Amino acid sequence: KKGDDWRVTKPVDANANQANVKSLLDNLKSLKVSELIDSGKTSYDKFKVSDSEGLHAVFMKGKDTALDLRLGENGGRWQMTRIAGKDGVYAIKGYSSYLYDRELKNWRDTTLFKFEDTAVTSAEVENEHGTFTFTKDADKWTAKHKDPKGGTKDLENFDATKLTDMLRAFKSLNADGFADKSKSAADLGLDKPSATVLITLNDGAKRTLKVGATAENSSRWAEASGFPDHVSISSWAAEWALASLQLDPHVVMQVLQSED
Repeated sequence: KKGDDWRVTKPVDANANQANVKSLLDNLKSLKVSELIDSGKTSYDKFKVSDSEGLHAVFMKGKDTALDLRLGENGGRWQMTRIAGKDGVYAIKGYSSYLYDRELKNWRDTTLFKFEDTAVTSAEVENEHGTFTFTKDADKWTAKHKDPKGGTKDLENFDATKLTDMLRAFKSLNADGFADKSKSAADLGLDKPSATVLITLNDGAKRTLKVGATAENSSRWAEASGFPDHVSISSWAAEWALASLQLDPHVVMQVLQSED
């Protein structure tokens, strides 16, 4: 803990997910020994609480160890546990493996953007379909499209509700994964991004998102302004940046009208 905030320090040094750390610490208040299962050491392997098994959780208070647990088998007799400094296997209740056994990415802060969509004064999306520029005057949005081959004109049949949907997708944008430190921007398709989104707020602050190659499943690698690492974002968020002129529930520009 540094100041009022938590950080992950191993195996990476990064801001922690504050809510997940708080949930873990709050759970400590619920842990209670329900019974002594075995007073000796012979059953450590059986209940998966030996030094080489189970989940090892250590909680420090300053430089002193406040609690040291080895959490093993979980079954009908609650959670099988070793408590440092005491021989034997104990059953404890109140334990939730979901809170303790998280992947590294779920211990890290995944917040890329945090802003109010109503504070946005302009937005620009650049991708293979051209550059789409949206500007708000009072409460009214206008839109222009610059074709990749040149020439800029007003966006016909522009549907501002689609732009509102896009801003809602980005205002609380989170990463869903992190790129390996050994990967360069070129490895992730971010040296020449497939799309770039620039959002300007009413205080002059800007948020930039670059979208690169496909990551795990249908996610996309991305680079967000102010965030120190390359990350992956959901396909839902990425599709807004990759939008074309075609009518689609995930795109910003709705210009093709139904003949009906």
